[in-house]
Amino acid sequence: MEFTIYLLIKIAIVIILSFFLGNGIVVLFNHIPYKWFLNDGEEPTKEILGVERQRIASTPWKWIFVGLFGATSVYMVITISLVYSITVIIVMNLLLIATISDIKYGIIPDQINIFIAISAVGFFAFHDSWTNQLYGAIAGLVILLLLYGVGKLIYKNDAIGGGDIKMFASLGLVLGINGIIMVFILSTFLSAIHFAYLLARKIITLKDSRPMMPYIFASYIIYTLFLWNLNLV
Repeated sequence: MEFTIYLLIKIAIVIILSFFLGNGIVVLFNHIPYKWFLNDGEEPTKEILGVERQRIASTPWKWIFVGLFGATSVYMVITISLVYSITVIIVMNLLLIATISDIKYGIIPDQINIFIAISAVGFFAFHDSWTNQLYGAIAGLVILLLLYGVGKLIYKNDAIGGGDIKMFASLGLVLGINGIIMVFILSTFLSAIHFAYLLARKIITLKDSRPMMPYIFASYIIYTLFLWNLNLV
């Protein structure tokens, strides 16, 4: 009985937190300084400035985000722990902001990468050593730099953006070396499957590029919800 009450209290905590995060992300994204979404020398559009309307609509997105954070956090509370759940969804919140920005504006704000790197402090307790997180950051940076170099060599253009490289370094600091490698594998697989589907439907061509963040975001969720708990790290 005592265990059940304690579990219900923990579930209530993450549901309340998920409600605030889901609503807050819409408000936050609509009020982020427009310069975060611009490259050097780039002029802001009316949409980025928020002159004509919100960058993202409150309805239905806030409820979709509340549902996402709520479902994932409750699952982690039941299967892992309250502290782990809170830590994971905080980073998930930052990754979602980066994902929306990448889809809408083709840029991952440096400030978000910095916040993700700082949030790695919350993951100290879930790693054997802080060096694992350091090696994760290095691995994330090296993997994306190699991918950038290959893309430059083969396609003669920037197949990978600077924001993606910084994101993998920051996320590597959060997940550690095995975690960032797994996220890279998962995101590559998901993007390849989706790209093949879009090609088959003739929605895109081989020359088109797609933002990486949606696949990174999905891979982070898969890894933190299922693979970490299965001790595959």
